[in-house]
Amino acid sequence: MGDQGHTPRPEDAVMDVQERQRLLYMMAAIAAADGEVTSAERKLLKLCSERWGVVWDNVELALSMGPQLFDRLVEKGSPEAEVFLRNIVEMALVDGRIDRKERRMLVSAAAHLGLQDRLESMLDGR
Repeated sequence: MGDQGHTPRPEDAVMDVQERQRLLYMMAAIAAADGEVTSAERKLLKLCSERWGVVWDNVELALSMGPQLFDRLVEKGSPEAEVFLRNIVEMALVDGRIDRKERRMLVSAAAHLGLQDRLESMLDGR
C-alpha cells in the first residue's frame, strides 16, 4: 500500500484536477479575450497545461471559444470569481514573484471577473 511513491507537488495543494482544468480554461479565455493570443500567452498556457496535467487540445479549444466561454465559466463579481482570482494569484506567486507578463494576465483576469479593486489587496496580503 503506502503512497505508491507519489511525491506531493505544489500544484496539487492548490486544487484538484477539475479545478486546475477549469482555471486553465479561464486563463485561455482571458488570453483570447482581446482577440489575439500572443506567443508569450500561448507559452504560459502550454507550460501550465503540462504542469497541471491538462490536455493541450482542450486548452486550444478554450482559446478558440474566446471571451464568451469566460462568461459561462464564472459570474462576474461573485464569491466564486474571487476564489478563482485568488487561485490564479497563488499560482502566479508559486515561484515567489510576479513578473510583468503574469501581472498583466492577473490584471486582465481581475477586470474580466469584475474584481479589479480586490487584486492589489490579494497581491499585498500574501
